[in-house]
Order: sequence, then C-alpha cells, then structure tokens
Amino acid sequence: MRPIRLIIGICSAALFVPLLIPLATDRVFTLDDLGAYHIPMRYLYSEALHHGDSILWTSAVYRGFYLFGESQLGMAHPWHLLLYRFFPLTVAFNVEMIGSYVAMFAGMVALLKRIGLSKPSCWFGAMTFTFGGYNLFHLVHPNLIATVAHIPWLILAAHLVATTPDRNTRAKASIAFALILASQILVGHLQFVWLGVLAIGGLFVYLLWRNASSRGMPFIAGAFVVGGLLGGVQLLPLLDAVRTSERTGWPVASSLAFSLAPVDMVQLWLPVAFRDRPSIEWLGVHEFIVYNGAFCTAAIAWVVVRRRELERYGLSLALLLFAALGLLLAFGKYGGLYTSLLALPGFSWFRAPSRHLVLYHLSISIIAAIVFEDLAALARRRERIAWQRLWPLAFLGALSVATMAVTSRMVVWRGFHLSTLSEAIPWVLLMLVVLSLFVATARGARWALPMLIVIAAADQGFFGFRYVLSDPNQPMQSVEALAAGAPTPPGARQGDLLQPYRGFGLANVPILRGFPVWTGYVGLTPALQLTPSHDRVDERLAGAKWRMTHFPAVEPIPDPAARARLLSTVKVSSDIAADVHHIDVLDEALVTEPVPELTGPPGFVRIVEDRPGLISVETTASGRQLLALTERFHAGWQVSDRLVASDRVADVVASARPIPVYGDFLGYVVEAGTHRVTFQFRPKSFYRGLIVTAAGLLLVLGMVPFAFFGKRHGC
Repeated sequence: MRPIRLIIGICSAALFVPLLIPLATDRVFTLDDLGAYHIPMRYLYSEALHHGDSILWTSAVYRGFYLFGESQLGMAHPWHLLLYRFFPLTVAFNVEMIGSYVAMFAGMVALLKRIGLSKPSCWFGAMTFTFGGYNLFHLVHPNLIATVAHIPWLILAAHLVATTPDRNTRAKASIAFALILASQILVGHLQFVWLGVLAIGGLFVYLLWRNASSRGMPFIAGAFVVGGLLGGVQLLPLLDAVRTSERTGWPVASSLAFSLAPVDMVQLWLPVAFRDRPSIEWLGVHEFIVYNGAFCTAAIAWVVVRRRELERYGLSLALLLFAALGLLLAFGKYGGLYTSLLALPGFSWFRAPSRHLVLYHLSISIIAAIVFEDLAALARRRERIAWQRLWPLAFLGALSVATMAVTSRMVVWRGFHLSTLSEAIPWVLLMLVVLSLFVATARGARWALPMLIVIAAADQGFFGFRYVLSDPNQPMQSVEALAAGAPTPPGARQGDLLQPYRGFGLANVPILRGFPVWTGYVGLTPALQLTPSHDRVDERLAGAKWRMTHFPAVEPIPDPAARARLLSTVKVSSDIAADVHHIDVLDEALVTEPVPELTGPPGFVRIVEDRPGLISVETTASGRQLLALTERFHAGWQVSDRLVASDRVADVVASARPIPVYGDFLGYVVEAGTHRVTFQFRPKSFYRGLIVTAAGLLLVLGMVPFAFFGKRHGC
C-alpha cells in the first residue's frame, strides 16, 4: 500500500499548490465576495489593530457599522488577532485561508482514523472532502470555510466522549469539544455552527442505532454549554447586530431564498448540464454545488453493488440517510422540511437553505473513503465480482449519456440554459472513465486504483479551481492592484465619503484607498429609516461628497452635511422617512422624542479626534444646541460632556446620553459655552459577552483536574 499512500500524498499536495500561489506571489484571490467584502473589511481590521483603534466599530461603511458584531471577520478569534496584528494584510489573509483548508484536511484524517480506516483511505477521504466542489467553490467565503473546517474535529471529539470508557479521556475530550465549538463560534458563521450541531446529532442517532453506550451524551450537553459560553464574546454582539439589521423583519420568502432546486441533482452524473449556474435561483453558482467528483457519485453506486459484503455497510447506509437529510434541508422551499425550522428562534434570519449541502458533501466524502478501502482490499486480494452485479455502475453511465443526449438537443428548458454537446462530452467521458476503473478494480486489475486516485484529484481540482480562477478581470491581484481598480474623484481627499455605484460589485473597494463609502456592502445590512430616494437626502445627511453615477463616472454631491454641526431648530416626527423630504436638513433636525428647548443661533464645532469608535468635538454656542453628526446612531454609543474653562476641565453632565437624529444619525443636546463632547462606542453586548466568555473559561479550568489529575478508570 506504500505506493498508494505516496500517490494520494502527492495528489493532495498538488491540490494545495493553487492555494499557496497567492501567498508566494504577494497577491490575493479576488473573486466575488473576496474582493467585494472580505479583503476591504480585513483591511479595516488590520489597520485598527496596527494603530491601536477599536475593532468594534468602523465608519468606513454605512457611516458607522458594528463590524465586530457582524462576526464575518472572526475578530475575537486568537488566531485572527495574531495574524492581522503582526503580519501584513496579504500574508495574514492568505495564511488564514490556507490554514482553514489545512485544518479541514487534518480533521478529516483524524476522524476517519477514529472510524478505523487505513491511512491511505483516511487521506483519500480527507482529500475528497477538503477539495470537494462545495468547499472549493466557497473559497469566496473564508469565514464559512473556517467554520466548516471545525466540523470534523467536533465529530471526532464527540465520538471520543461518547465511546471512550476512560473517564479522564472523556473529560479531556469534553474540554476539547468545548474549545473547538468556541473556536467555531469565534470564526464567525453561526449558520454553519448549526450544521455542526446537526452532524453531532446524526452521530448520536447512529450510535444509539448501533446500541453503543450513551453515557457520554450528558458530557456532550455540558460541553455544548461551556463552548457556547466561551464563544459569548462573539455570540452576544452577533445577536445584537442581527437585532438592529434588516433580517429581523424580512419575510419568510427571504429566509427561503437560495433553495436548492431538486432538478440540480442532475449534477451528480452531469455537473455541466446547466450552463453558467446549476440553479433557478439568481445567487452565485457556489451556493448550489452538488457535484463532489465523479468518484463520489460512483461510490454511491458501489455501496449498492457491495451491499452484502461491504465491511462498513451499516455506517455507509447511515451516511447515505444523513446525506439525504442534508439534501432535503438544502431544498428549502422545495422540500418542506426546512420551512418547519423557521418557527424556531433564530432560524428566520438564516439565509440560503442550500448551505445544508455541506452535510451531503461531508457524508459522501466519508462514504468515498469507505469505498476506497473496499476497492483497495479487492485489488490486494485480486478478487473478482461477477459482471451482472455491476449493473448500478452501468446504469449510472447510461444515465450520464442519456442526460447529455437530451440537453444537447435543447437550448433553454423552463428558464434553464442547457449545455451544448461540446460542453457536456468531456464530463460524460470522465464519468465513463471513472466507472470503467471501478469495474476494472472489481475484476481484479490492480493498476486501476492508482489511476482512480489521480483522476479523482484532477477532477476535483479542475472543477473547483476553475471557478476560483474564473474572475474575468484578474483571479489573483495584489491588494494595491485591487484598490487601484476603484475609481476615485479627481481632487478628492482621503476621508471623503463616497457613494459607490449601487450596481457595482466592488462597492467596498474604495475603502482600500482611504475613502469610506455610503452605504457599502455588508452581510447584516443595518435597518435604516432613511432609504435611497429621488432627492438622495440620505447621502447628504451622511456627508457623502461624491457619487458614482454610471461606473466609472463620478460626480460631486451638492451641499453635503458637515461631519458635525450645531442646530437650533428641531422637530419631533413620527414618520422621519417622509418628513425629512419637507425640511432643509442642513438647518433643521428631526427627532423621535422631545428634547429640551433650544436657544440662540447655531454655534461652532471643531473636530478634535475622529477614529473608529471614538469621536471628540469641541462646541461653542451661546445657548442650548443640538449637536448632529454624520455618524450612524447605535445604542452602544456613550457620550461624555465636559465644560472647557480657562483653568480647568470639569464634568458638566453626569448622565449624558446620545439621541438618534433623522432616525439614523448620532446626536446630542449640548449646553451653552465651550464643551468637549466625546462619543465612544462601548456596546453592552460586547462587554457582557466578555463576562460570559470569562465564565466559560472558569468552567474549563474547573474541568482540568478531572481530565489530567484524576485516577484513570473506566465507567
């Protein structure tokens, strides 16, 4: 088996090479959300860490955004804090991405080893999962991949807790489970934490089915609680960000959007049956990838062929059932099961039911490892299987050919753009070759197995990296080159707020050149009272100075609001979105609650300090005034008000609090005289999360004596 191990090792290493190229050439992948969101946002994170600024809030998008709360950057994760604090952005970003795939590969090897598979089978299964269609296509979502990378490790720890008879080992595995779960929460994709929970549930159902011991289940329940507490520093801010986002009020149709169409299952035997994207949904192709390589599809048929002799047939059957569950949930509005989940708390703000496909890919990759081990055993024994028993493989080949014949005769079918004969033939031939190699192995040909390994790796690598490198401009660029692609107004200065073209996919890229954007592109879009309108009053109130009309044209915005100004006229409004169009927003303010009477003409404001999460201004007025900023309001803002005198600085207001102005922006009523007013973003959700995390750490420390210093004995 040594040559087989060597071949798998070489193929796996070769599949890692494309991920290493950007790091070696000081570039980054820029496809889709990588250039549109992740690189600009990680730039903000890196800059804040290097300059000692707050990582909780940024003024670079939406004129104020709880970036930490959105969680997509995993800002609280120790690994990310280390990378983005001590390394350049390009290095940190590439190492973060590569590290996720390395962790995923290693986790699958460890999990499959725990199942009892041979080392070559473990490596083959790890290669199949790590570089499968779903995981490579989702390279555009680094936080998603990082969360998925934890799932094999979670299953491994849960399996140890459930099956080990030694209490010390069980305690250690419980600690490991809690830490892995916390790490998964901290990297920032709660929907995939849920998918990990489903995987653990599937494991325990299987163990109960196999009459395995259930004594470890209470330990897992406790480890879940501890892991959730450890992740509290990210979990509570995330819930806060969701509460103030558009997702709290969006309809069921939005939650069910991006459902996998059942017809997409044709990808199993012809991945290019539908040209461009294999779904009737408009979202990018990466959300609807069923294909995990021809080997995995053939492996399903092989389980049918070997249903009586397969050593781990029971596990394979359970995995097929779990894969079917993942597909049923991925069908979303087409399957029915997912709609019932929307009644549970928190599920309504998840999107893309198709993301449950990762459960299918995980299951089918483990089946691929089991099938590979069976094929290797057949080749080693030179055992031959009767021809008539191989009919499931022949059926699969005939299905692939028949699908090609049908699609090649049609251009459009019910809105689907079908592939041409020239596009389909290579993939049909690939399927036929893989099936033929399965047959050859079944008939005792030892040479077929090494060929299967190489073809499986080439199949997955070509299918996945073809998409990663499909950016029509440049699939890999330096951060500087990406920034240069964002048009900037002639004569504009860094710090000027820019309204990017609303149809422009790289709306956040001006951030890389020092231009904040209104509104920008984020995941948890804030719930704003002022939405884009014909008079574009939202842009003026945000202080935007430039507007992209039709890419790359840029025009100035007349009379934008100053960063901070004093107003002496204010009105209480119950419908700010309507009333704002009937006032002069530069001279008059709208509030939702009455404020103390304002007096005197508008005074003067000087910006003293303007950093992420920290704004300090000095006001001078003859009477009480309303201080209005272009920064977006959030309940996490705190304000301190000090009277500036010739010989001292004294507190003026003991319980100062900011108020929302125009519904969306930050304001404060300041008294007469000269004042130093300082706004700091200190959200309760973050500090409460720190306390919860500290409690989790204490619980972990309390578990350590049972894991490392107790007497070793069984249950």
